[in-house]
Amino acid sequence: MVCLAFLLILSTTALVSAQNYSVMVSTTQEVYAAGKNVTFQVSLLDENNNPVDDQVSVIIQDLDKRYKIEKVVSSKDLNKISLAEGGYWEISAEYKGATDKRIFRIEEKELIKAILDGSNLIITNIGNIKSTQTIYIIIGDEINTKTPTLNIGESASYKLVAPEGDYDLRVENKDHKVILSKSGIRLTGTGNVVGAISDQEQSRAGITGGVAPEEGNEFALLNYVKNSLFVYMFMLVIFGAAILLAIEKRISKRAK
Repeated sequence: MVCLAFLLILSTTALVSAQNYSVMVSTTQEVYAAGKNVTFQVSLLDENNNPVDDQVSVIIQDLDKRYKIEKVVSSKDLNKISLAEGGYWEISAEYKGATDKRIFRIEEKELIKAILDGSNLIITNIGNIKSTQTIYIIIGDEINTKTPTLNIGESASYKLVAPEGDYDLRVENKDHKVILSKSGIRLTGTGNVVGAISDQEQSRAGITGGVAPEEGNEFALLNYVKNSLFVYMFMLVIFGAAILLAIEKRISKRAK
């Protein structure tokens, strides 16, 4: 009798464990505005289509699989999550072998801001996609263009240079919307160069000690080349003199 009861319990357990479930992922919208929370729910049903209240594992990731979030949620709750990256995303759920997924999209918004720190212009990507837009930096009557590649939250810094004096500054985005405007800022620089110089451009100036000018500024370019040639010519003269001195010493030794 005891054995019969034990077998009955085992068979009942096997039936329960073998029960089939279905899982369904849903979102309140197909497209979410940038900066808005994504609301979703994971529903569970047993094989008789009765709701099941339990915990479900979900994975939320962008389609390129650069960002991945793993969570455990309740099948009875609406869940909210904030996602920074624009574009297509996917929510996948798994419960006891049953799976489902849902694709949604976050609107892409390319947005930058500009601030001035002394004579340094700082451009920051505050949108939700990588920014590769051209910006226009107007110093007095001179226009410079820059196209920094910035991931979300990244910044690029530019040193503003000009002949010593006070200047009006205006910075525009790719749509020529003014994102920064300042009057009477004090600038200094090298020679007649007027422009915005990044750290990379300053390092490329290298041994000449000059400032790499904007491509479209011909006068600044000529001044830069002239200064660079002067330095290189000076070094060439020193190098040539050292060679002549070495030759003269060798000749003197042979003469002795």
